[in-house]
Amino acid sequence: MPQHQPSPPPRWLLGLFRWFCHPDFAEDIEGDLRERYARQAEHAGRTRANLRLTKEVLLLCRPGIVRPFYRPQPKFFFMFNNYLKSAWRNLWKRKKFSLINLLGLSIGMAACLLILQYIQYEQSYDDFHQDLSRLYRLNLGMTDQGGSEIAVRATNHPAVGAAIKQDFPQVEDFARMVDVKIFFGSAIVSYKEDGEAVQTYYEDELYIADSSVLRMFSFPMLKGDPKTALREKFSIVITESMAERYFGAEDPMGKFLYLNGNFEVKVTGVLKDLPHNTHLNIRALLSSSLFGSGVNDAWIWPEFYTYLKLAPGTQPEDLTVQLDGFVEKYLGEVMQEFGIREEMYLQPVADIHLEGNLMKEVKENGNQATISFLMLIAGMILLIAWMNYINLSTSRSLERASEVGIRKVVGARRGNLIFQFLMEAGLMNTLAIFLAVALTLLLTPAFNQLVGRPVIGGIWLSPLWQEPMTWALLAMMLIGGTFLAGLYPAFVLSSFRPVRTIKGKMFRSGKKVHFRHVMVVFQFAISLLMIAGTLLVYRQLSFMQNQHTGFEMDQMLVTPAPSIGDSTIMDRAENFRNEMESLAQVDQLTLTSDIPGHIIQNVNSIKLKGQSTDEAVFATMIFTDEHYLSTYDIELVAGRNFSKEFSTDDEAVMLNEKAVEMLGYAQPEDILGEVISRKMYSWQDRRVVGVVKNVNHRSFAHKQVPFAYFNRYLGPEYFTLRVQPQQMEQTLAAVEKSYISHFPGNPFDYFFLDDYFSRQYKADQQFGKVFSIFAGLAIFIACLGLLGLISYITSSRTKEIGIRKILGASAPQIIYLLGRPFIALVFIAAVIAIPLAWLSGEQWLQQYAYQAPLSMWVFLVPLLMVLLLAGLTIFWETSRIARSNPAESLRYE
Repeated sequence: MPQHQPSPPPRWLLGLFRWFCHPDFAEDIEGDLRERYARQAEHAGRTRANLRLTKEVLLLCRPGIVRPFYRPQPKFFFMFNNYLKSAWRNLWKRKKFSLINLLGLSIGMAACLLILQYIQYEQSYDDFHQDLSRLYRLNLGMTDQGGSEIAVRATNHPAVGAAIKQDFPQVEDFARMVDVKIFFGSAIVSYKEDGEAVQTYYEDELYIADSSVLRMFSFPMLKGDPKTALREKFSIVITESMAERYFGAEDPMGKFLYLNGNFEVKVTGVLKDLPHNTHLNIRALLSSSLFGSGVNDAWIWPEFYTYLKLAPGTQPEDLTVQLDGFVEKYLGEVMQEFGIREEMYLQPVADIHLEGNLMKEVKENGNQATISFLMLIAGMILLIAWMNYINLSTSRSLERASEVGIRKVVGARRGNLIFQFLMEAGLMNTLAIFLAVALTLLLTPAFNQLVGRPVIGGIWLSPLWQEPMTWALLAMMLIGGTFLAGLYPAFVLSSFRPVRTIKGKMFRSGKKVHFRHVMVVFQFAISLLMIAGTLLVYRQLSFMQNQHTGFEMDQMLVTPAPSIGDSTIMDRAENFRNEMESLAQVDQLTLTSDIPGHIIQNVNSIKLKGQSTDEAVFATMIFTDEHYLSTYDIELVAGRNFSKEFSTDDEAVMLNEKAVEMLGYAQPEDILGEVISRKMYSWQDRRVVGVVKNVNHRSFAHKQVPFAYFNRYLGPEYFTLRVQPQQMEQTLAAVEKSYISHFPGNPFDYFFLDDYFSRQYKADQQFGKVFSIFAGLAIFIACLGLLGLISYITSSRTKEIGIRKILGASAPQIIYLLGRPFIALVFIAAVIAIPLAWLSGEQWLQQYAYQAPLSMWVFLVPLLMVLLLAGLTIFWETSRIARSNPAESLRYE
C-alpha cells in the first residue's frame, strides 16, 4: 500500500506568505507552515485549512518579521534606524546646545503659527457668502471740475443700482443699503406693551435695505423667509442679539418695534449675529419699499451702499471699461450743475476689508500692507531660528571632526554622512514643531486679547487644524527646516578629510570670515530693523495723539440728542441748555450735527456767488449754534461768531482757514462779508461772518479739509457739555435727570469725547503692540543663538584661557578678548540696518497726512539696546569661565 503524502499548501497561500514575511525569517517559518497545513487539511479538509492558514500567515508575519508592502531593502531599514538612534544620542549628549536650538526653533515656529492665523483671519472676511466671487461694490469717486484731488467713497447714488442692471446684462442683481440715521437722525428703537414702551435703546448699525440683500448675501437666517422678509413696506429683520434685547425668550416674529417713537415696523425675520470677519456691521434691516420714486430715481444724495452680483462667467473688466459712458449718460447734467466730476469703480466684496478704507466705509477696515509686513516678520523670525541652528551646528565642526573621520575610515560615504546630519536636523525640527504647537495652544488666549479679535477659537483650536494652510505651514517648517537648516552643516561636516581629522590636524582659521559670522550679522540686522520699526510706530502714534487738535477734548461729555419729540423739541433743548449751565459742574453746552472723531456725512460743493460751477470746491458741513466755539474752545481767526443779536445769522456761515484758502483768498479778513453758495437740493446763498482756525476733526492720519459752519440746525444730533472733573457721578446723575424730564421717551446715553476720539488710533496701537512683541521675539531668538555660539567658543578655548590667566590676564581682559569679535559684528549689522530702517520708515510714514520727523535716536536706541543685550549675553557666558581656576582649565582636555 503506498505511503500517504501530506497535502501541500496551495501556491497562492505560499505566495501570500512570501510576500508578507521578511526573507530572513521565511525559511524557518515556511516549514512550520507546511506542517500546520497538512494537519488541518487531514482533519478539516482543504477549504477550512486554506481559511485557517490564511489567518495564521497574517498572524505569523507580526511586526518585526513582516515585509511592508513597498518592500524596502533590509539594509536601508536598519541603516535608517541606526541614523535615528545616532541623531538622538548626539542631541542628548549636547543637551545645552540642543535646548538652545529647540527653544529658538519652537518660539520661531509658534510665532509663525500665530501670525499665520492672524493673516488667515484678516483674509477670511466675507468668505461665508456663497457667491462671493461674483459680488462687487460700486464705489463713487468725486472731485471738483479742476480734478485737483479725487475722493473715493464707498457709497453711491440711490438710482445707480436699477440703472446699471437695466443697461448691462452682465449684472444679474443689485442691492442697496443706507444708514437709517441719514433719514431719521439718531435711531431710538422701542418695544411697547399696552401702548407703553417697556424697552427703549439707542441703536447703531441699522440700515434700510432692498429685499435683494438677503438673496445676494448669505446671511444665516434663524426665522423667516429671506425671499419675502423685506418685501412688506414696514418690515424689519433683526439679529438674534437684538431680538433677545427687546423680546427676551419670546418669539419676535410678527411683533412690532417703534423707530423714534412713532414709526411702526413689523418683525418679519431674525438673522444670526454676523461674524466679526465681515465688512458689514448689521443689527437690523428695514425694508426699502418705504422709499418712493423721489428717492429711488435720485441721481444726487450719494449715501447708498450699492452692491452688484455679476452673471456667471462675467469678467469685471468688461463692465469697468463701460462705466465712464454710463456715468456721462446719467450724471452729465448733474455734474455740470454741481460743479463736480464723478467716476465709478467696481470693488470685489472679498477685497473690501484689506483694500477698502474709503470715505464712508461701514467700519474701520484692515490694511493689506500690514498683512504683507506681518508675513515678512514671520519669515524673518523663522529664518533667524534656522540660522541659529546652522551657526551652532557648524561651530561644533571641530568637535565632530573625529567622528566624521572614523565613519569615513570604516566605509561611510559622503552621502551617508549627509543623510545622518539631515536626520539630526529633521529630528530637531520635528521636536520643535510639537513644542511650537503646545506654545500656540498656550498663548492663543493672550494673542486674541492682544489683537482685539477672536482670531483663533474652538476647543483645542479646532479651526486651526481644519485649515489646509496650517498643515502646509507645518510641512514647510519641517521640510524647509530640515533642508535649509541642515543641508549646509551636513555638507560642511561631511567634507572633512578622514586622515587629517583623525590626526587632529583640522585647519583652525585665525581672522578668517566664516559663514556663521555673516549669519550673526544678518540676525542682528533684522533685530535692529524690527526694534527701529517698533519705535517708529510708537513715535508716530505719540506724535499724532499729542498734537493739538485745535479744540478742547478733555472733560467733554457727549449725549445723543433726542429723536422722540414734537414741534417744541428745540424750545425744550434750549430749556435743557439753560438748566445745565445753571449747574456748577457744567460750564457750557452746545448743539451740533456732528462731533470730532465722527465721519461726517454731509459733504457738498461751495463756491463764491457768481462763480461758475467749475470753480466749486468740496466742503464738510457742520450745523451748530453760537455756543459751539466757546464750548470746544476753538479760536476765531477773523470776523465774529454766530449771535442771537443778529437775526440774519440764520443765513450766515463761518469757514475754516482751509476753505478760505481753497476759495482763493490769501488772508482770512478778505472773505468777510462775501456771499458763498452751497449746493444742497439747489444753490443757496450764505454770507460769511467769520473765519475759524483749522481744527482736526479726524485723527492726524487724515489731512486737513475745508469746513463750513452753519447756524440754527433744526434737528441736532449731539449735545456736548463741558463739565468739571470733580464729583463726576453726581454730575452724570443730574444731567440724566434733567435730560429725561425735558425729553420723555428718549433713553439717556453718554460718552466722553476724548475716549471716542482716541478710538481712531486703536488699529495703529494694536499693530504697534503686535509688532513690538514679535520684534522682541526676534531679538530673543538672536540672543539665544549668540549665547550658544559664545558658550561653544568659550568651551573650545578653555585651555587657552587657562594659560592666559596663568600668564597674568585678568577677568575683564578675558571677557574683552572673547566678546570683542561679536560686538564688532553688531556694529556691522547696524551699518547695514540703519539705512534700510530709514528708507523703510520714510515709506511707511507716507500713509499719514501728519508725520513725525525722523530723528537719529529712533535708530540709535535700537543699536544701544542690541549692544546691551548682546553684551549681557556675552558677559553672562564668558564671565563664568573667566573667573574659573586656571588649573581646572588646563585639565579640561
